Amino acid sequence: MKYFLIIFILSICMTSFATQPVEFQAFQAEITRQSLQFSASSEHQEFRNNRITRDYEIGDTQSFWSWDLSDMPPAWIQTPSTCQAIGDNCYIFVADDQWGIHMEQSDVDTVLAHFEEHTLAFPDQGIYDLDTQYFGPVPDELDNDPKMIIFYSALGSFQGTSFDGYFSAYNQVTEAEAQSMNPPGHSNECEMIYMTCYPLNPIAPIRLSVLAHEMQHLIHWGMDINEDTWVNEGCSEYAMYLYGYPDPIVDFPSQPDNNLIVWDQNFSDYVQTYLFTVFLSENYGGHDIISEIVAEPANSITGVQNALINLGYTAPFNISSRNGQMLIIWEIMTPLICLLSSA
Repeated sequence: MKYFLIIFILSICMTSFATQPVEFQAFQAEITRQSLQFSASSEHQEFRNNRITRDYEIGDTQSFWSWDLSDMPPAWIQTPSTCQAIGDNCYIFVADDQWGIHMEQSDVDTVLAHFEEHTLAFPDQGIYDLDTQYFGPVPDELDNDPKMIIFYSALGSFQGTSFDGYFSAYNQVTEAEAQSMNPPGHSNECEMIYMTCYPLNPIAPIRLSVLAHEMQHLIHWGMDINEDTWVNEGCSEYAMYLYGYPDPIVDFPSQPDNNLIVWDQNFSDYVQTYLFTVFLSENYGGHDIISEIVAEPANSITGVQNALINLGYTAPFNISSRNGQMLIIWEIMTPLICLLSSA
């Protein structure tokens, strides 16, 4: 609990861009849902069984499909890029039109060190170690390569919002399958996280923290593809907490009755799911309860309750109504909610 209180105090002064426009997150959720239909198909399995192993070297070039996020739904673009670093668990590619302008070798070296070796909170564990320890293994759906790709480019902005990064479920299906989705898309047929190098600083602490956030979404896709948004986002917020630079605790303390399980894409939604997930970890088994929730096939409240039962805990949700609105409140979390609402 001491670690949580330190993070709570520090978080008040932090600024984050981790939230995304409602249109973009709704789009991502729909694409993730659609990607589920292909995993068991004979065509998908045949592609997996005959896939060619990717094995990049520094200096290799590749054009990646990505989104132009200046419009919603985002338009597709292909961006030439070059592999600028290789770690035990990742390749780092940078868009050629950004190299030497908005991202340099020292930036890539910083990203690689934080991904593979250390984080702000753990001097001997990188983002990869923490995320896989708490949330599960990185999927290897199509490319027969355990390394994931971190792709840096200028992501664009939408209605004044600049994007830190994102995970796209299109990459978890084949190009032919992506073309059959609604809307049709493109796939790089590999595990990939997209990160910004312009206009936001790629090595600012919050950017590196968001890398942990987006990697959790990739892992969650492989572990429980149709999990409710509030659980999935709570885990990604927890990944930022593990990194050592969580989102600031704002908005939610002034509206503590905000429904935990209804995702409206408000910043208070991020904060309350973050606090809830930290609370579970602090009081119900740390690493074990988080891993159990991610691996649990049931979703939302049922998934959390099943995970607790599997670990021998009994702490049910309390469902109540106030002013005609259904509220879901974790019974023993009430003191924490009251503390934040009076802060």
